[in-house]
Amino acid sequence: MEMLKAHEPVAIALSGGTDSMVLLAFAVHHGIKVSAVSADTGINPAGELIRAAEIAGSLGILYKILPIDVLKIPEVRNNSRTRCYLCKKAMMGELQKWALECGYLYVADGTHADDDPGGRPGMKALSDLGIISPFAECGIGKEMIKTLAGELGVPLISPSSCLATRFPEDESLTREKLEKIRSAEELLGRYITGRLRVRYLNNTAIIEVLQDEYHTAQKYADQLMPFGFCKVEISVREK
Repeated sequence: MEMLKAHEPVAIALSGGTDSMVLLAFAVHHGIKVSAVSADTGINPAGELIRAAEIAGSLGILYKILPIDVLKIPEVRNNSRTRCYLCKKAMMGELQKWALECGYLYVADGTHADDDPGGRPGMKALSDLGIISPFAECGIGKEMIKTLAGELGVPLISPSSCLATRFPEDESLTREKLEKIRSAEELLGRYITGRLRVRYLNNTAIIEVLQDEYHTAQKYADQLMPFGFCKVEISVREK
């Protein structure tokens, strides 16, 4: 709480995932002067912006969704190796501009102590822009965040990532392809409660689930065909 207090007024970059929602709820609970802002990038996973709007509304704070077309960035559109860094930098830069215009001095995000910078190139963009990550800087990891979520009444959401990660590197991203994946995950998400990804390869949808949800995925796999895939396969992850 001391860190947030030292940086108020602060805007929370609200993704709609558990980490950023807990950070926002924690700030409001402790009386921090706070707002929330989300980016509608076109590569958001299904349901994230809806959850973000719901929690911001329930907490009664200023909330804004900014449309940011990251597909205008060639490296993002081409899903290149530098996509994650450039996308995050562009997105968070726009959130910072909005925050400053509204009188909020800092932007904070939900990155925590267990997040691995080596596996998340976007974390360098946060550092370059001066985004603060209270959980990470205070040594708070995912288990503590789960505890805080229970105390604050924040739902636990299976970890996700942007839809660009569903495509092979250098596979061009189009709104049509992204919408196929978003629609597929939204449909399957009604029945699969654990980790779920629908990956795209040569217009084939590859449903990726844990072993205990294999039969559920198998039951609903054919319902993905109307989205325009030529084929649907199922892959089982160990964890």
